[in-house]
Amino acid sequence: MKAYWQWGILAISTWLCTTEIATSQVTVGTLADELGNRDRLATHPDGSYTQHQASSHDPRNALGESDLGAPWGFLNVDFGNFIRQETIEGRQEWVLLEDDGPGVVTRWWATGTINPTGNRFRVYVDGDLSNPVLSGTVNELVGGDNSGFGGSLNFATPNVGGNLYGPIPYSSGVKITWDGTSPHGPAGADGAPPTRTHNTSDALWYSINYRKLAPGTNVTGFSAADTTTYQSNLNAVNGRLANPTVTGSVTDQHSVEDAEVEHGSALLHSLNGTGAIRRIMLNVSGADQVAALEEAFVELRFDGQLTARVPAGQFFGNGTSKSQANPLNEGGNYMQTVAANGDLTSYWVMPYQTSAEVRIVNRSNQTLNVDLEVDSGDWTWDANSMHFHANYKTESDIKTGGASNSYSTSSGDADFRFLNVRGKGVFVGDTLSIRNQSLGGGNNWLGEGDEKIYVDYLDGNGEAHNSVPVHLGTGTEDYYGYSSGSGTLFGSPFVNQPIADGQGPGGPTVNSRVRGLDAIPFSESFKFDMEVWKWL
Repeated sequence: MKAYWQWGILAISTWLCTTEIATSQVTVGTLADELGNRDRLATHPDGSYTQHQASSHDPRNALGESDLGAPWGFLNVDFGNFIRQETIEGRQEWVLLEDDGPGVVTRWWATGTINPTGNRFRVYVDGDLSNPVLSGTVNELVGGDNSGFGGSLNFATPNVGGNLYGPIPYSSGVKITWDGTSPHGPAGADGAPPTRTHNTSDALWYSINYRKLAPGTNVTGFSAADTTTYQSNLNAVNGRLANPTVTGSVTDQHSVEDAEVEHGSALLHSLNGTGAIRRIMLNVSGADQVAALEEAFVELRFDGQLTARVPAGQFFGNGTSKSQANPLNEGGNYMQTVAANGDLTSYWVMPYQTSAEVRIVNRSNQTLNVDLEVDSGDWTWDANSMHFHANYKTESDIKTGGASNSYSTSSGDADFRFLNVRGKGVFVGDTLSIRNQSLGGGNNWLGEGDEKIYVDYLDGNGEAHNSVPVHLGTGTEDYYGYSSGSGTLFGSPFVNQPIADGQGPGGPTVNSRVRGLDAIPFSESFKFDMEVWKWL
């Protein structure tokens, strides 16, 4: 049996040419402030940090010898894989992440069919193995609020587990462990495959993003008291994340109501001088509302350069509409919201040095009624400033490979390319829309493929010199912060699922992930592939 999918992806990044940035004292407080400051995503760090990922991915994927892209990877024993087992204070603990400092744990996702009240995670900072700075079960520490970071930074998503976005800085090193059992443990040095045993009593899946800071960066390592010491910073960012609104200086508010835009025409708003767009609100309607959302395009130009040409529904995270009766997928995150009245809002900060244009283009065969609001304000343009870019692509009738179950190596699989760019920038988010057109019955969940992100994988001559992904995951739904192909709708500041009918034929699913401290800077090149693979 094969599944047929239609995929659409919005990939968002910010680019520049050259920059220099100074680093200062890094604490939980400064990191919390950064999380609430959207301007930072429009400023390149230029060497002050790189973003990395540790996960329970099938270790054989990282030992592959083939070139970049399909059919490299597609091995799916992606649970219970660890670096090694250690004895710490008399306990047997599996090591999930170990990194020399300075650095920051920026995002932690976990799930599993494990004892929710028994096995514990522990976080050790700066070499102190006697006193973990954080400790708790998967439900307490990753997905519950026992961490003390607050509900916007530590939240559950459907099924066991969830997401921790509270920052954990370290000066000389970090070690994260789990004291449960493993069905197989790490692969041998010779690349021998892990045991293909799925013990439902102790399976753990995890993915941890972390920054490696530039040597010499002054970091105050996390302590158990930090959530109290920096409570005011954490309260402020939790409030901002829970209630998205425009941030920063707003000196001009442009508004047009009920403008009629005929087929082939556009509604234009131009800005001159130096500044930054801080909010765009669009409400577009027509006799065919699904077509209105899919065929009204948002086009952006900054300093004369076209940087985005994206369907309105995709640009604002609405994704694929279900039907004329229910074209809106209400919800959102810290950067994009969709309201019941049709208001689509973006809060991305978009700097420009001399000029900017927001153009709404009607590519449908009907007249559209358009409301448009653009808030803009001051910006100090310097070598760190970046232009906002958004890329959209769609592909129909995608066929999956011939895997008979999720623990067998498949053949004929392919990668769906989210983004492939050269230059210097920061990857800050994406929205994936999938329409499952499988005619088969049973569980046709489409999200078992892993993300594979390559950072600076090309040299100056355009030749690949890094064939192993810097970020290698455990499943599409895991990347978007939930698990097991759940059809439950959810929203949060960084990941959301406003529609989830993709288990059945003809059903759409929409997932968005926007990034804060886990944004990925690149200096030369960036490529993001997602494996196309399903459960049968």
